[in-house]
Parts: sequence; C-alpha cells; structure tokens
Amino acid sequence: MFPIQQGNGYRDAEGKMRYPKGFRVPWEFAEKAFKTYDAGNYHQDMETLAKRGGFDLLELSFLYCGIDPFRLHGQIDYERAFACSQVVIADLLEVLRYELRYEQ
Repeated sequence: MFPIQQGNGYRDAEGKMRYPKGFRVPWEFAEKAFKTYDAGNYHQDMETLAKRGGFDLLELSFLYCGIDPFRLHGQIDYERAFACSQVVIADLLEVLRYELRYEQ
C-alpha cells in the first residue's frame, strides 16, 4: 500500500521529517498519479517517495488527473481540485470494491 499524508509534515527533535498519520491506497492506484509526478523529472522513484511519506491528498488528486500541482505556482483552481478529488474517490472505491469481491 502507498502512503497518503494527512496534514503538513514537521521536523522532530532530531531534525527528521515526520508526518501525521494518514492513510494508504493500493500501490497500483498510486502508480497512475506517479506517472504524472515522474514526468515532472523530480528524480525520485515510488519507493523513495513512499518512504518519505507519499503524496498529500491534494497532490494525489491533481497528479491522478494528470495535473502537476508543483507547476501551479500556488494558483490552485479549487473547482478543478474538487473535480479531481471526486475522480480519485470514485476510482478508489471501484478498486476497493474489486479487491473486496476477490478476497472472499
């Protein structure tokens, strides 16, 4: 499972980045978002990104819809963000329903 951050990260007393407990999505689901991320030439593979806490929810939503949020320069179209989050939720529910059907 691939981690999704919930909230902002912070540095602990030792200077290591820590993230609030989030949730996880199936690895295959996150691969679609990662394709957009990888096209941005950020030089980080999925495994490294997962170890560092994964995407946050807004990043996942945009990346999954093929939009690189790191190139928006802080100008977020919230209607588009909402639409992307709806796509993510619908597709994730479909993946989970499929997985649950075949686990029984």
